[in-house]
Amino acid sequence: MRLSRNFFELRFPKSYDLDLMVLQQKNPNLELNLAENHILKIHVPVLELEKYEFFKIQLPQSLNHPEIEFLEIENNDDRLEFDFPYLIYSTGIDLIISTITAVILSQLVMWALKNKKGGVYTEDADYKIPDPDNPDEIIWVKADITYISYDKVPESKQDTYKKDGIVGSQKAPTVAVEIASNRYQRKALIWKMRFKWMFLGTNLGIVVCPFKKELYIFEKGSYDYTTQSIYEPFMHPLLEGLVWDFSHKVDKI
Repeated sequence: MRLSRNFFELRFPKSYDLDLMVLQQKNPNLELNLAENHILKIHVPVLELEKYEFFKIQLPQSLNHPEIEFLEIENNDDRLEFDFPYLIYSTGIDLIISTITAVILSQLVMWALKNKKGGVYTEDADYKIPDPDNPDEIIWVKADITYISYDKVPESKQDTYKKDGIVGSQKAPTVAVEIASNRYQRKALIWKMRFKWMFLGTNLGIVVCPFKKELYIFEKGSYDYTTQSIYEPFMHPLLEGLVWDFSHKVDKI
C-alpha cells in the first residue's frame, strides 16, 4: 500500500521470515521498519522513484507459491512482480501501456459483440477455480483481459457475473491475456500463465511484452509456449475472424 509519495507498506505471510537487520543490509538504499501483522514499512528516496517509477527489495530467501499468492491477495492494490531475489514494486502507470491494453481490449470486445460468441472481462473480474490437484481448495486469480466463450459457459450463466463482480464459473476462461507493464514483469507473467491459467484449464494464454516486442502464446494441454513478433497481427482458430494488431503503439515505448 502506498501511504504517501515515497512511503509504502507490504504485508507478508507470517511463514516468511522478515529479519529486519538482514533486509536492511541487503537494501541500503531503502529505510525499512517492521510493524504489527507482519507488515514491512518502506521509505524510498524520492529521486529514485521519479527516475524509475518502481523500486526493488532484495529478499533474503525465496517465496513459495502460497506465500506469493498471499502477497498478491493481501496487497492487491499494489503492482508487484517477483524476480528472485527481488520483489519489484511498480509505482507508475505508463500511459502507452494503458493505451496498448485498451486497444487489445477494445478489439476483443468489438469482435465478441459482433459474433455473439462469449463475454469479455477486465482485470476487475476475480476468478475462483477449484485446484485440479486438490478440488477442496479454491484458487483465486485475475488477468488483465479474459474471454469466456458461450460454448464453455452459457450466456445466461455469464450474465450473473455482472451482479457481484466475481467470475464464479468454476472454470478457467477460454482466453487469458497478461500484459507486461514494465520491463521486469515478463518472467513473472510467463510463470503465472504457465502455472496458473494453463494449469487451471485455460484454452489459450497470451503474454504481451511491449518491451521485448514479443507475444508468448500458450495452448491448452502444454506448459510450453511459442513466440511471435509483436509487429505481426495475431490470429487464432478460437477467435475466428479476430485480427489483433496494436503494433502501431509499440515503437513509442
